[in-house]
Amino acid sequence: AALQASMKGVTTEIARALSAFRIPAGGSSPFADRARTEAVEVIMQNSGGKETADALARRWLDADVTDRAYIVQRGAWARTGAAVYEIWINGLLSSVRTHQVNLASNLVFTMWNLPERAIAAGIGAARHGLGGDPDRVAGMEVAAQMYGFVAGLGAAFRVAGRTMVTGAPPPSAGRTKFEGSLTPAISAQGVGWEGPQWFGHVIDYMGAFVRLPSRFLMSADAFNKAIGFRMEQGALAHRYANQALASGQTPDEAADVYASVMRGEHEEATELSSAFADAITFTAKLDTKGAAFQALVRKIPALKLVVPFIRTPANIFKEFMKRTPFAPLLREVRADVMAGGARRDLAIARVGLGTAAMMYGSHLAMQGTITGGGPPPGAMRQWWLKKNRPYSIKIGDAWYPYGRLEPIGTLLGVAADLTEYLMWSGPIDPEDERTIVGGAVASILQNVGSKTFLVGLGDLAQVMDDPLRFGGSYTTKLTASLAQPGYTSMIRDIKRAFDSESRITRADRDDLVVGSTLFTSVLNEIKNRTPGLSADLPPRRDFWGEPVLAYEGDWWDGFGAFSGWEPGEDPVADELLRMDMPLTMPSNNIRGVRLTPSQYDRLIVLQTTLIRINDVTGEKMTMRQTMEWQLDQDGYVKYAGNDLRRVAMLRTIKDKYLEDARHELTKEDRDLRTRIRMVERFQQKRN
Repeated sequence: AALQASMKGVTTEIARALSAFRIPAGGSSPFADRARTEAVEVIMQNSGGKETADALARRWLDADVTDRAYIVQRGAWARTGAAVYEIWINGLLSSVRTHQVNLASNLVFTMWNLPERAIAAGIGAARHGLGGDPDRVAGMEVAAQMYGFVAGLGAAFRVAGRTMVTGAPPPSAGRTKFEGSLTPAISAQGVGWEGPQWFGHVIDYMGAFVRLPSRFLMSADAFNKAIGFRMEQGALAHRYANQALASGQTPDEAADVYASVMRGEHEEATELSSAFADAITFTAKLDTKGAAFQALVRKIPALKLVVPFIRTPANIFKEFMKRTPFAPLLREVRADVMAGGARRDLAIARVGLGTAAMMYGSHLAMQGTITGGGPPPGAMRQWWLKKNRPYSIKIGDAWYPYGRLEPIGTLLGVAADLTEYLMWSGPIDPEDERTIVGGAVASILQNVGSKTFLVGLGDLAQVMDDPLRFGGSYTTKLTASLAQPGYTSMIRDIKRAFDSESRITRADRDDLVVGSTLFTSVLNEIKNRTPGLSADLPPRRDFWGEPVLAYEGDWWDGFGAFSGWEPGEDPVADELLRMDMPLTMPSNNIRGVRLTPSQYDRLIVLQTTLIRINDVTGEKMTMRQTMEWQLDQDGYVKYAGNDLRRVAMLRTIKDKYLEDARHELTKEDRDLRTRIRMVERFQQKRN
């Protein structure tokens, strides 16, 4: 019965795919064959991939007839693993910010194609005026795409609604960003429930609730694909109608060509429209190497936790590369150039507009209007973050993030990264091509590595490179993400909205109980992700002892992916950034004793709140007040041009307050005093 149900579902999906493009079930044409193949590939992918199908087929052929009925039923371990992964992947997608970014990126990239099409039309018109190939982008294609955007909204809402209700996009929409199986794991059939029917319905409803985030993601992609298909269909209708007129056909015949394209009867136009819809949603089919890597991840379930998404980042990177001077490295771009005509014009337009955007982004970075990733982790980065935000654009006095608006964010981000690299590297010989090219490659790697969809892979690479340093934190975060119930990202968003302070989750490294440090770190990480529990953890503080905030503003700004941030007045930060010489955070060690996270937090607070008498004015001042006062004194101003002397004066102030803070912490913390005495006695005995 299960096998019959599965086969019925397969045939139904194929029929829906063919009917979506008005292809008769028994029809035969190259496009019809490709559509059938595409429908089968999508169904196989949603069911676990080709490897799963091959393994199932081999088991089926090797089994006795009496045992074949059990093959279609998954074992208990497989069902449990599928259910756990379904909860985890949907929890990963449950963040409101994730869906904001998805919708915004699809929209921005769709609109970005309009000026590219206009430039391609200009190139084609110039070629045509010189007697070139009549195959070109029509001038009205931009207007047709704009009209198609509006005209396609109705169909887009219908497709998105159907996807949300059924839990799977129609085959006409093809692939989406969700790469998991569309076969419900948390369902009465998925878990193999054979008890009371009412409880089976409860399981089905629970599964439907768990899968809401992936449904919303697929609905958004189906919505944008429907609009993209309609936009490209209208543009191609104009192009083919113009080609018909250019070939000598009558206006009525050209009108028939236009109508056939809009009715979906022109196979090439329908195929190109589908390809355009895939491109603007970053869901195009992977090439051979990408598909092989995707198959490898499916074979090793643990890799799904590291790289849950492959197709989307691969397509984002490809669309980015198409719009840079490195575009000829892509086989697809080389094929477009060799094909000539409209394909070549569009390829040239993409490179031209993308390169121009990068050049303008570099100019904005030099003006301080946009930022790249900023300095590497360290003391200087802490001060840089007092006045800037990574991959953001300055509008008025506030910074707004742009880095996740793909692939435009990558274009601007790489340009800003390269500009910052050249600005901070000192004088570079313009003819030193190796240094410049190396900086460009490093900028691309830095930008791509910062993307959220590659953070898991980047963290794993760090662990493999230095397991002693990064292994503990990686294990802690992964375990915490698996230990929490569903909707982990949404729960983290809620915590973030009502507790904007970043928290310290590491445990005391001096704990001698085996496994206690890891357990405490995991527990703290879970607390840090859970509303109402994070307040027990010490906040992460900056140099001034102020808590580091995840966002600023009202609580609803915590759910925003593009919320603004306005830096406050900080003359000391401005001066240190100008000199490019930071003041470091205090050491977490007092007289040979490593401080616990809570003790270190108290030390920072004491350093920034203790009062000292100013020797010159006699006023009571905090460390910050003393440093800001020092910046205006003649004894400081006279050392203009001698930044080493200036930063030494600021460090002297810091050291005085730090010494007072250490003395005060030792006096008020009995446990710390006891540990210090133990260390001193040990050193005396050793000496």
